[in-house]
Amino acid sequence: MRKRHVRFSHTLLLSVALSSLYSPAALAAPQATPDERLNPGSRPETPVIDPDTAEAPERGVVDVAASVATASAVPIRGVQFKGTDVPAIVAEATQPFLGRPADTQTLKEMAAAMSAAYKKSNVALFTLAIPAQDLSDGVVDVLIAEGHVSEIITRTDDEISERRQLRGYLRPLLTEKPATRESFERGMTLARREEGVKVTPGLRTAREPGAVILVLDVEDKKDGFAVGYDSRESRLVDSGRFSASGFLYSKLRAGDALRGRLSFTPDGRQSRSASLQYTTPIGTDGLTLSAAGAYQETRPTSIPIEGDATFLTAGLAYPVLLNFTRDLTVNASIDHIESSNSALGSVIADENITAARFGARGTWVAPKRSASLNLIVAQGLDVGDARSSVAGSDTAFTKANATGSFVQAIGEDLFLRLKASGQWTDDILPANERLMIGGIEYGRGFSNGLISFDKGYVVSLEPAWRPLDEGSFARSEVYLFADYADGSLLGAGGQTFDLSSAGIGTRISYKKYATLGLEWAEPLSLPVRGINEDGVFTVTWALRYQPD
Repeated sequence: MRKRHVRFSHTLLLSVALSSLYSPAALAAPQATPDERLNPGSRPETPVIDPDTAEAPERGVVDVAASVATASAVPIRGVQFKGTDVPAIVAEATQPFLGRPADTQTLKEMAAAMSAAYKKSNVALFTLAIPAQDLSDGVVDVLIAEGHVSEIITRTDDEISERRQLRGYLRPLLTEKPATRESFERGMTLARREEGVKVTPGLRTAREPGAVILVLDVEDKKDGFAVGYDSRESRLVDSGRFSASGFLYSKLRAGDALRGRLSFTPDGRQSRSASLQYTTPIGTDGLTLSAAGAYQETRPTSIPIEGDATFLTAGLAYPVLLNFTRDLTVNASIDHIESSNSALGSVIADENITAARFGARGTWVAPKRSASLNLIVAQGLDVGDARSSVAGSDTAFTKANATGSFVQAIGEDLFLRLKASGQWTDDILPANERLMIGGIEYGRGFSNGLISFDKGYVVSLEPAWRPLDEGSFARSEVYLFADYADGSLLGAGGQTFDLSSAGIGTRISYKKYATLGLEWAEPLSLPVRGINEDGVFTVTWALRYQPD
């Protein structure tokens, strides 16, 4: 509901500092590389969105002219809005100020309260002004303008450029008077998510009263590459891995991305893999198509068995809800893995499995905390030569998986991170569909893929401290961690296991170009007797190059 108004005869032009109006945190779900399905436990640590420390985006400007001194100010008897109807929440924000003296300080406080209320409304762009006026009758005139977008322009290097995809994300604004917050935040978030570009919004006034021209300054990102190393081992592949990856933007169509990755053990024999990922937007409402493939060969020195595996997947994702602080995305995919005696964690897998997956992922970011939840239901498809080397397993399995994360900032330098994952099924699962524990994410005190469950859960707690407030190494941190896992195998009499570990580490980051990780993890409880009880010292490093 909107409050009625008294029409104001002059045009109040909208003037908004749009350069600060943007999504403060990238809410897109992190993508897993496809060869992670073939090399459990070596997955890079799941990105957890740090709480946003920037100020909330400004969606309007407020101007209050000087008034009379408090001693001679009359009490405020009413507020009259001129220029447009205002949302009821804005009018209600003035009620606590009735009866207070109409001096400059009170008027500034009232304007701030109205501005805060406007930011909770569905209006995207606004200007609020309390001009110099005669307040002898106790009625305060407030001038309001709610802007609409008459044109969207994209520029590159200060020259007009043709960016249909970017303009398309914000096209719904052209039909709205005034521009709605929902369309603006969704469109701007989609534009800023597009692969290979950096988008900075700006405003220009238009000839039409109350209209603005939305200007998107676009900077193309360059193609780049990265190299890295992870020292973690499995019980079969007793060596770390080097990796090299490259990323290309907008090669087949605007907004697409192509990523390739090679991974290999130092001897070049025990394990080597190659993967390729492609993502592209479909239309301008957020639908994304992704496809990926990976191939791996393993020749463990511990046993004389050579194997290989192939993994293929394709899927669609669509953000049902998307704004500066929240994202709810639904997705569907189909994947196929064919393994012939390939080393998979602690087992040799001989499988041919196809599955359909349906999921939803939600993320939420606030000034001092963030959270994410990912739910996936998978259905095995008993097609072709479907098989599994796990005794009694069902290739037409059904399972549900949930993964969540939460991070809380404590002061300026401390962070508390909580991660958890769980899986449920009534079926004996193929080896690649089990919940695998042991690796860089969960079970950090054990070798990669040490143990796997048909159903179970894992949790990890990590407090971290960033000692540097600014500079090139500001994102470096020291952390402690503890994790615990509990699960069961439905075959072989329904065995249950639990294991836990704890440790300390540091992540040294130089801007966005280089990272070095050092971690010591000690097992606390063992899943079975007789396994190696030594701790795990992990070294990881990565270098990234992307020209400006």
